[in-house]
Amino acid sequence: MIASAPETGDGRSGCATPGKTLSLAQPPLLRHWPAGPTHTDAPMTDRHLIIVAALVLLVGVGAGAFGAHGLKRVLSPDMLAVWHTAVTYQMFHGLGLLAIAVLGSRFGSPLLSSASIVMLIGIVLFSGSLYLLALTGTRWLGAITPLGGLGFIIAWAMVAIAAYRHA
Repeated sequence: MIASAPETGDGRSGCATPGKTLSLAQPPLLRHWPAGPTHTDAPMTDRHLIIVAALVLLVGVGAGAFGAHGLKRVLSPDMLAVWHTAVTYQMFHGLGLLAIAVLGSRFGSPLLSSASIVMLIGIVLFSGSLYLLALTGTRWLGAITPLGGLGFIIAWAMVAIAAYRHA
């Protein structure tokens, strides 16, 4: 049985005391918790980028193990090679995201933050389309892969430009 919230004194249910107004921005249970991240001009902070990179790498290791052990008997050698290519590019560019996070704290360039987003989109398009191609055999997914590769190229060019501008 779910208990109802106590009356506030004005006929509404809630946990506020009569006469007090609650802010919708911060629920009462969260008042003593530290505030969340503040808005910055950069779409992704170095800390966020390290977290995203670590998750990309975590998934890459899992996908590699799954391909080597779980898909070895299920996929054809050609599709297993496609899976391996997806894992390889995901791992390299996950490390690239970590490198961008380190460079971001050194150079402080907003271009690096944008490069990280472009690289992440590249990972999703490139490796994601290859994973789906290997699992489903749907050939048209191979047409998406070059868009991810283009994202990688653009992201690395952005890193080079940011480093050049810093000098």
